[in-house]
Amino acid sequence: MPKNLVAVYGTLKTGKPNHYVMELVSAQLIGEGKTVEKYPLIADGRLPYLFGQNGAGHRVAVEIYEVSDEALRVIDRFEGHPNFYERKSAKCELSSGEILDCFVYFINQKRKDFSGFRLRKNY
Repeated sequence: MPKNLVAVYGTLKTGKPNHYVMELVSAQLIGEGKTVEKYPLIADGRLPYLFGQNGAGHRVAVEIYEVSDEALRVIDRFEGHPNFYERKSAKCELSSGEILDCFVYFINQKRKDFSGFRLRKNY
């Protein structure tokens, strides 16, 4: 069964309200880390939104999971890929220093105007 690496930064992280999805799909935690690139992370009081403009913002704290193709499809549906969030590849660095290519969910910026939202360092 093929495996995929998914880096989560928001409500899918351990202890957050939607982490049950990761448990439901039997996601295997690889470790904690940060995105290699800096990205703007915005919160509206309910959800965090990660923007794909690298170089601005912060290195975002993530949990990296290994998931099957079927699990990835479930997470895609949960995240509203590609209409709400878009799954894209991004490099992430584990706390050990190892660099991994992971899928990360970035907000589809065509959805709405995000002006006035506050930039967050971590969610």
